[in-house]
Amino acid sequence: MDYVRAIEASLTPGDHTTFKAKGWDLLVVNVDGDYLVVENSCTHANAELSKGRLDGNEITCAEHGATFDLRSGACTGPPATQSIPRFDARVKDGFVEVKIDKIKATRRPKFGPMN
Repeated sequence: MDYVRAIEASLTPGDHTTFKAKGWDLLVVNVDGDYLVVENSCTHANAELSKGRLDGNEITCAEHGATFDLRSGACTGPPATQSIPRFDARVKDGFVEVKIDKIKATRRPKFGPMN
């Protein structure tokens, strides 16, 4: 699978940004110099994770407080129970590139906000 050029590799550790590619809304985070990429959507109610709080390699969803490990995508705290899709990333020629097709077959269904 080919990598997609995402952003210039200029985020400082602890910073993040979003971008869209191949139908995905992605969150790119610099964690201690490593660029980590996950789907920008909480598995609990589809809130944008980019609006959440970063603490090391963990992000807390601003909507209901679910937490996720950005290195693995694993859900680490309720109310979410499912992991978020994580994408392989690399820095090449000063840009972050993301391997998107790797998990396309495992894309989870989208539901509206849960009350």
